Amino acid sequence: MSKFGLTNPNLRISAGSCQELGGLKSLATALLLTALLVGACDAVALPSAGTPVDRPNESKPEESVGQIANSDSDAREASPEGKGSEATAATAENRPTEAAAAHAGEESAEQFPIEVTYFTPSQTEGPFYPLTKPTDRDYDLYILKGAEARPVGTILEFDGNLYDGAGMPVPGAIIEIWQTDNNGAYLHPSDSAYSRRDVNFQSYGESLTDEFGRYSFRTILPAEYDPRPRHIHVKVKIDGQTLLTTQFYFSNDDQAAGDRFFAGAGEEVEALIMELREGFDFEGNQGLIGSRDIVLRSTLSE
Repeated sequence: MSKFGLTNPNLRISAGSCQELGGLKSLATALLLTALLVGACDAVALPSAGTPVDRPNESKPEESVGQIANSDSDAREASPEGKGSEATAATAENRPTEAAAAHAGEESAEQFPIEVTYFTPSQTEGPFYPLTKPTDRDYDLYILKGAEARPVGTILEFDGNLYDGAGMPVPGAIIEIWQTDNNGAYLHPSDSAYSRRDVNFQSYGESLTDEFGRYSFRTILPAEYDPRPRHIHVKVKIDGQTLLTTQFYFSNDDQAAGDRFFAGAGEEVEALIMELREGFDFEGNQGLIGSRDIVLRSTLSE
């Protein structure tokens, strides 16, 4: 507390200072001037130690720049619009695929049971069901593991769905196929053409049906051999039990009509014909694309 009853940590007024005020005549005048001095000192008072100082013309410390950068990055990550174009493009590429798969699943679920308009007729197994199945027996007959090259022939990629007699999909079934190579030879030692067999061709394959009963194969268009037209042998198995043995034929095959097995199916043979069109396989190779659903006579669904 000063002698005038005023307190200011940045200002000290002594008796000597009062004498320097220009010979003030009265205490009242001194008090007035003192008040003015106190106000002026407050206006220009220096900050105390430890108080941060803003310097408009100086750059901020590097730490602050980093904090701003992180904040900006966090804000962009939180907002899809703020992400980089590459990330946005990647997301755009992924989402339609996921959405399409989900939509396909919903459609498939809504379509069951299908309206059953035919049953797939049985056909003879023939004499050339493999005695020894190849170690590589997957759905892709075009690529044989360990082979030195790819087989000769026109690529054929086909798929379809397996349904039971009630029109419901049959998941977890094994679809087997076996066929001739481009030389008309089977993977069977009793075949007279066995010696000229294409050793790069798998000849036999299996496909496991998914939850919607879907199967698929990549192979080659089988060669015809006298007296048979082009055809692929098919078996359907569940838990090792054979539910159907049949054969697939191809549209626009002039030799099919004269085949006794083809003709023996009567009107049901339509369920064995695979329509073919030109296209590209999953690797982009030019070939033939087909589809053939299989409908069992028995009802497996509850």
